[in-house]
Amino acid sequence: MTEEEMYATYKGVYLPKVVHSSESLKYYEEFSFRPDDILIVTYPKSGTTWMQEIVPLIMSQGDPELVDTVPNWDRVPWLEETRACDLNLDQRPSPRVFITHFQYNMMSTGFFKVKPRVIYVMRNPRDVFTSYFHFSGMASYLVTPGTQTEFLHKFLDGKAIFGSWFDHVKGWMSAAEQQHIMYISYEEMILDLEASVTRIAQFLDTPLDSEMKRKIAERCVFKNMKKNKMSNYSLVPSEFMDPNVSEFLRKGIAGDWKNHLTVAEADYFDEFYRKKMQDNVLPDLRHQMAPERVAAMAEEELYIVYKGVYLVKLTHTPESLKYYEEFSFRPDDILIVTYPKSGTTWMQEIVPLILSQGDPVVVDTVPSWDRVPWLHNNKALHLNLDQRPSPRVFITHFQYNMMSTGFLKVQPRVIYVMRNPRDVFTSCSHFSRMASFLVSPGTQTEFLNKFLDGKAIFGSWFDHVKGWLSATEQHIMYISYEEMILDLEASVTRMAQFLNTPLDSEMIRKITDRCVFKNMKKNKMSNYSLMPSTMMDQNVSEFLRKGIAGDWKNHLTAAEA
Repeated sequence: MTEEEMYATYKGVYLPKVVHSSESLKYYEEFSFRPDDILIVTYPKSGTTWMQEIVPLIMSQGDPELVDTVPNWDRVPWLEETRACDLNLDQRPSPRVFITHFQYNMMSTGFFKVKPRVIYVMRNPRDVFTSYFHFSGMASYLVTPGTQTEFLHKFLDGKAIFGSWFDHVKGWMSAAEQQHIMYISYEEMILDLEASVTRIAQFLDTPLDSEMKRKIAERCVFKNMKKNKMSNYSLVPSEFMDPNVSEFLRKGIAGDWKNHLTVAEADYFDEFYRKKMQDNVLPDLRHQMAPERVAAMAEEELYIVYKGVYLVKLTHTPESLKYYEEFSFRPDDILIVTYPKSGTTWMQEIVPLILSQGDPVVVDTVPSWDRVPWLHNNKALHLNLDQRPSPRVFITHFQYNMMSTGFLKVQPRVIYVMRNPRDVFTSCSHFSRMASFLVSPGTQTEFLNKFLDGKAIFGSWFDHVKGWLSATEQHIMYISYEEMILDLEASVTRMAQFLNTPLDSEMIRKITDRCVFKNMKKNKMSNYSLMPSTMMDQNVSEFLRKGIAGDWKNHLTAAEA
């Protein structure tokens, strides 16, 4: 059967007729939200079932009764589906939890008026497609997908149910009222589910002790959730979902697209993505590997060890570290935290522009390392930071367990930026070749082993991310490099809201345009061209190199990946 026979069209997108009717859509449009409602939003195959398991367990303080006895489509129902009409949702006690696959521009007037809390889950679109293809083959109420290549074209063109992945993500990432929206990625949840449970619980104002977080995370790992008959769709008759064709809960991993897409399909996908997201993803994808330079000095000669991690001797001394440990924070200070090569320079450009209401004078006249200094570097000793007016902005690469007593006591505002560790590694590898104050990385495989073992400056990426994601303070904003690439304007909006700095839409647009990578790269106060070539040789590799997501695929071998 065709799309016209099996699907209804609502606000321009396909919906399966078997679970959507004119009555159910009218019910959705007239539904009365409450301010404390929780709405989980996903594009299909992006962690929907996972969230239907996690959020009820958080809200019940870990009590599994609801999750063990009520099918997920009833415990966290779709408001737009026919089933919702029969569940007496208006009689459910607060806080109620619902779910939707709808795009932002498909949301009801009641939603926009009441502004309930939203958890928006994103996933790598290549993995979304792969999972969607298998799902379309096993669900009888969906149009048969055809060949993988045929379905790829449908998916990319938005001719699948719930429309275009691109429109879905861009719409929700550009939502106007982001203070009540939490963004989280499928990949972040896979990386550290316990930390993700912590973030979700904090957003939902539901205190959980560390043991309860651990139990919920353990309960919700994929292999355990897959056993739950109330979640694995084994209760659905096989004439609707045939598990002999494909399991509904299939793998629950990141990167499975590499096992399915051909090289030609992956290339086509990437090119389509670039064109579709041209306002969000930066160009210049070609790259030439920088030549290796000869190893000259070892870690013991170039680095000092502080709290178990390597720091560069050239910029760190006992005096600078003592200054950091005794530094007096103010409650309205802003501390940007990154692991190296995770968007540091980008944030040193964006945040000052936000705080200055777009006035570029500081960004155009003061080097990034002075306008947003590292508190633990030698340079900080000579900047009279105690005399700077509030709000002051600083930056650090330190792990959470390296933070000073003054920081933990005062709890200034923190913006923590994460990046895909494969891209971090790739960028660190290039940086290590061009910076004379760093130990020569050796071969890529040799440096990979050092990086993974935490034998690079500022220690382990894993310890860094896990430590900051497990921080208990409420004054931290988390954002990813990939989120910023995907929609920089929405990211600037989020930061401005976090920093309580009102900006009109035109100013946000101007700051965004100023901070896109190709424009920021031209700024001599940010591109490190002021640095002597004896310290940073930009003929070996530019300091601001590409500013894209996924460049690791151009460098890591299959074995290294």
